[in-house]
Amino acid sequence: MRRKICLIVATVFGFHQGAMAQGMNQFFGMRGGADFWVGKEEAKPLITVQLLGGVASAGIYHVPVDTTLPQLIAYAGGVVRNSDISSIEIRRVKSKDQIEFFEVNLNKVLRNNSPILAIADRDIINIPVSYDLERTATWVAVIAGTAGIILSAIAIRDSK
Repeated sequence: MRRKICLIVATVFGFHQGAMAQGMNQFFGMRGGADFWVGKEEAKPLITVQLLGGVASAGIYHVPVDTTLPQLIAYAGGVVRNSDISSIEIRRVKSKDQIEFFEVNLNKVLRNNSPILAIADRDIINIPVSYDLERTATWVAVIAGTAGIILSAIAIRDSK
């Protein structure tokens, strides 16, 4: 009897804690710890995947087992500006000692109606973000201009 009560309390506490955290985040409009649960279909198992890089809400996702890569990206709020979906990197743990790496060109897959690689449990998916050279050049110019003004002021002060 004591064992049953402990099991029930532990189960209820675990569910309560997760529900409370999600409820508080929704109530206060906070984006919390980037742990997302997707799919309300009964009797459909969920898998856990980690989505990194150029999406609106990167994090850990618990999604139905038949979720595709484009669906996962949609669940994450879509890609951000400068995301490179032509070289998405997927790391898949097959066993304790075996890890596979895939690179998916989602542009090509969607354009050619090719079969989409299925997402598997414990996949780590990275959508790279390419940085604008123009934006970098602008920052370099601003920093160089500021440094030039400071060095000129120091040179004028030291010449007196």
